[in-house]
Amino acid sequence: MSEAFSGQFLKLQRGDGGSPEVFTTISEMQKVQGSGSKADIVDVTNMDSPTAFREKMPTLIDSGEISFDGNFVADSDSQQSVRDDFKSRRRGNWKILLPDGDTPGTPRGHWDFEAYVSACDFDAQHDKQVTFSGKLTITGENAYTAGS
Repeated sequence: MSEAFSGQFLKLQRGDGGSPEVFTTISEMQKVQGSGSKADIVDVTNMDSPTAFREKMPTLIDSGEISFDGNFVADSDSQQSVRDDFKSRRRGNWKILLPDGDTPGTPRGHWDFEAYVSACDFDAQHDKQVTFSGKLTITGENAYTAGS
């Protein structure tokens, strides 16, 4: 039997930088997507390489970006904090909380990472809701923890 699950109730959260740090859920997200994770690969082929094939190895790892889209909420403090982070170029702590597992109150897991808000946009069309979107560029490692 598949262990797939819906993304409903996933939360994107922003830390306030305090001690202890308090995380606030960004309101009305519809899509949160990670992309661009990659490792730089260098060619290490040399005169002593045993065959005519190139030898390669990974060096630095880039954690990539998190893009998000949601409904724009005009008086949302959480969405305003994202816009403020973008304007001030603040590096902050972020979390992505997966929805609860089979037992309510038992999260499947979460990602923790530091990031800059590298894009912050809105979209308004006459026949659709106004949306809020952006990108978080991760600096350093993005750590996944299963469960709680």
